[in-house]
Amino acid sequence: MKEKQFDFKDPKNRFWELIQNANGDKKTFYDILYRFSLEELIEFKGEFTKAEEKLWTIDHYEAMGISISEDTFDDTRLYVVSQGSDYYFDVLNNPSKMIKGGVEIDDPKLIYWAIGEVSWDKFEEDI
Repeated sequence: MKEKQFDFKDPKNRFWELIQNANGDKKTFYDILYRFSLEELIEFKGEFTKAEEKLWTIDHYEAMGISISEDTFDDTRLYVVSQGSDYYFDVLNNPSKMIKGGVEIDDPKLIYWAIGEVSWDKFEEDI
């Protein structure tokens, strides 16, 4: 079986290194991901999703305050992963550090969406 190259659970893994190298810039992240094969892109997106799903707890949700939409909660979890391993693990272990009120889909530091853009631009695939 092929060894997994991306592992969000390991703060020193290539997964976090690539996010860190983007430095919160979606265009830079796009350029990094554009070098991937389709299989690598799918694997990376899967790992990103696993990481953000760990933040899907009632404690993280409630820490954001009242009356946030499910979309805002989703975008905020993706944003937390987009900021790198130090920030991610801090928020994961301290739900009270979730961003009050959340972030919106168009936040410039929400680099996650570059994954879908690369998959479409390079492979004409919607992953």
